[in-house]
Amino acid sequence: MYRKKLNLKTVCAFILILFINILLISCKSGNSNKGIIVEKWDNFYEGNNIHFYYSDGKSPNSQQLKSKYSLDKLTSKGKDDLDKALEITSWLNNKLKFSKNSIKTEEDTLTILEKYKEGETVSDKEFNEIFTEAISSVGIYSRIGEFRVKDAQHSKKNDFFMVSEIWSDKYKKWIMIDVVNSCYMSKAGVPLSAIEILNNGISGLEINGVKDKNKYIKKMERYFYSYTIGIDNNIHDGVKSNSYITYIQSGQLPELKTIKGYIKPTIFVNNDSLFTISPKIEYKDLQNDKKPTLIISKKNIEGKEEETPSFYVASFKDSVMVTEFYISVNGADFGKVSTIFELKLKEGRNSIKLSENGKDVVREVIVNYKK
Repeated sequence: MYRKKLNLKTVCAFILILFINILLISCKSGNSNKGIIVEKWDNFYEGNNIHFYYSDGKSPNSQQLKSKYSLDKLTSKGKDDLDKALEITSWLNNKLKFSKNSIKTEEDTLTILEKYKEGETVSDKEFNEIFTEAISSVGIYSRIGEFRVKDAQHSKKNDFFMVSEIWSDKYKKWIMIDVVNSCYMSKAGVPLSAIEILNNGISGLEINGVKDKNKYIKKMERYFYSYTIGIDNNIHDGVKSNSYITYIQSGQLPELKTIKGYIKPTIFVNNDSLFTISPKIEYKDLQNDKKPTLIISKKNIEGKEEETPSFYVASFKDSVMVTEFYISVNGADFGKVSTIFELKLKEGRNSIKLSENGKDVVREVIVNYKK
């Protein structure tokens, strides 16, 4: 009798565990079906007329950073831009300790370095901010970029990772530096940009600077769904633009929501030409954009979930915001918009159409809001 009761208890326990696992799986899959999902994006920017801004490293902050930490001397042995960047990367990794979720209240790189204490940590954002300011102070153009995972809003882990790129005079191209992991990637001996890494796939590349390539790939490969850079990469000369450029491969759809909130005002492309432009070429407005493009951004990037999410909808053409355009929401008549339009998502599918004349549709986006 005792053995039979024991077996019955075992069976009951097994059934209970199985039920709980099924319930957990169903809850997870249910959550993954909720959120803000882009179903159509006839809104990829096809042009090349974007005015980027970069730091020349001559601001008082940059020069003070260079002087205080003898960055000229530190990089003097580097035979080219990449060597100098790796010297600064190595210096930073010997000086600072990384933690993804570290948060600093200091706004400028000098203060972060001055107040940093043994045992403290800095995030990838701060690592790259210090690196780009340091490298620009010795005359090398740089920018911060952000890789992000697919289906970021449902990610169970961190959904983005920040890197830097430097402009190399030797290679006449941008080269990505993973500052946190003190490495860069190449193919057939040629250093690669962030976009080249995304398009090639990380597994077949040369990873220079890491001891365990397979461990690095396993940790990093999930991030290579999209890549974002700022239009304004100069933090010391006033804000020129608050918008970003995000590249995703052809056939993929943009994502508006992240694990902690929403993306910043972003122009999406699936052509990488904007990411190859030299910072040394003087911008000329060629007025050659064939049609305007929508920029959809969240009113509040972070914060509590809203019952009715609200977005700002704007339009740009030839690197400036369009002051007058027409919007149709969910099949309604076109309405004239002055500079910006507030869109409140209804549950279900939301269609947003853009027109220059109030008649002809030039762009359309469909977003499904699933509560």
